[in-house]
Amino acid sequence: MDKLFWLRAILLRVDRKSRTELTRNTPMENRTVARRQKRLVGIKRWSLVVVLAWAVCANAAGSAPLQLAQQSKSSAPERQRQLETQAKKEGRVIFYGVSADMDKLLGAFRERYPYIAVDQFRAGGAALTSKILNESRAGKVADVIAMNATPAWVIMERGLVSPYTSPALDTVREEFRSPNNLWVGFLHYLLIAGYNTSLVSKAALPNSYDDLLNRKWTKQIGVDQTDWDWFQMLANVWGEPKATQFLNGLMALQPNVRRGHTLQAQLLAAGEFSISSVLYDFRVKQMKRQGAPIEGVLLAPAVAQSDMLLLARGAAHPNAAALLMDWLLSKEAQSLVEQDLRRNSVRKDMAKEFEQMVKGGPVQVMSPEKLGPKSNYYIELYRKIVGT
Repeated sequence: MDKLFWLRAILLRVDRKSRTELTRNTPMENRTVARRQKRLVGIKRWSLVVVLAWAVCANAAGSAPLQLAQQSKSSAPERQRQLETQAKKEGRVIFYGVSADMDKLLGAFRERYPYIAVDQFRAGGAALTSKILNESRAGKVADVIAMNATPAWVIMERGLVSPYTSPALDTVREEFRSPNNLWVGFLHYLLIAGYNTSLVSKAALPNSYDDLLNRKWTKQIGVDQTDWDWFQMLANVWGEPKATQFLNGLMALQPNVRRGHTLQAQLLAAGEFSISSVLYDFRVKQMKRQGAPIEGVLLAPAVAQSDMLLLARGAAHPNAAALLMDWLLSKEAQSLVEQDLRRNSVRKDMAKEFEQMVKGGPVQVMSPEKLGPKSNYYIELYRKIVGT
């Protein structure tokens, strides 16, 4: 409010100064100066109007995180009551995401809260990031954004994300939470090596990434054109020299290089090659249920990809946004994540199948902080080695 007071005072001062300058001139001087002064006053006044409008928007944008933080201090039932009351007044929530599988989750949210309209927009990571950046320049924002680590880092660096504080965060595994509450994972999947069960016996399975460099896999291994984030995670754990040496060794086997993990899985099941360096665990499980001769093996270091939620800075519907984010972390939604989407839950009290796979070992989660700062460097390095 202090900012608005002083901006109004400046606006009045400009008007008074302009009138004073005109009265000090002679009538003849006024005729030559009046038109120029009028244009100057108009420019100044409209400039200040724009600044005033910005200040109003900035005050509104800054109030949402504070309001949510205050609500989080209330008891869980009271906070829920406040959110539902205010969200009902807001009447809608704008959701931007990259996953094609969100329809079921958002549909269930609509059934749970029929008084909140959900406006959904979906695009790939790069396209969605571009849309968010362009719209932010025009003063337009979403409420909730769902994307993975690298694009999340880009919008976080631009200051387009507000902290999300909620008791629901206490139910989430530590590795799927931001240290400063700027993001929280709501589903995840493991990156595993895949193999064709008709072509590879269990005795011949790799037990480590080094085993993938065995010459018996020459021209029999699949590699994805865009696995630079996986490569960067290996570099984070092993160091860049070892990760680079490994990737060079993999390329020396003359692998079948294709784009897209779904295509990789399909070609593997069809017998185009015997083994694949990286597949998504949910895709392997899905195809296996459908009768495909495909299976996966988890190699150390275990790496997980997470779809994460971010609260947009300046969200026009902050209570509906928080209600949606809370619900997506609830047992109701996380059960749908496991049963319908066949992804892994991020909750501490769920994801039994995930626990069985990792066997209590550490999991390296792709996060904005781990990937973002050097993502461009590793993208270029991966492309150079893989030849894409």
